[in-house]
Amino acid sequence: MTPRPLFTLLVTVALMIGLAGDGNAQVVGQQASALANVPAVDAQVAITWSDEITAAGGPGESRYAEAFEAEFQRGLRGAGIKIDATAPNYLYCTIVLLHTAGDIVAAQAIEYHEQVGSDGRWAITWTLMQVYTVPLGGFGGQDDAQWCHETFIEDWREGNR
Repeated sequence: MTPRPLFTLLVTVALMIGLAGDGNAQVVGQQASALANVPAVDAQVAITWSDEITAAGGPGESRYAEAFEAEFQRGLRGAGIKIDATAPNYLYCTIVLLHTAGDIVAAQAIEYHEQVGSDGRWAITWTLMQVYTVPLGGFGGQDDAQWCHETFIEDWREGNR
């Protein structure tokens, strides 16, 4: 698999700063038709964690990460999506978490990557992102991962009708 470009991180941080001011989730995304005929995915997660979260009394990074990855995979398997590290694609659930003034600002994305074109370049063919704020005590790895798998499963089912 190809490494994540710095561009994605910069866009995520820009979205966090620009959209998270009112505490409501802001969501952008693409069409479900890109997910037709996808029986299996190489499911991956990435978490960018601010140590200020733990210092302010939030959960530890490892506890959060374990819950996040376990819930993401559990949700996909529960919907009948096979998780296979050798699949010719991957599903990437990312979250960037920052602590500010007693709140958590989160930017989250779910991306489906596959090889396209005659030269087999990797491309993001489906994605959805959200940005939101939540009180320090009101977030957890399971809840955040649930958004990822539920969002993907909804469009995956629609694309495979």
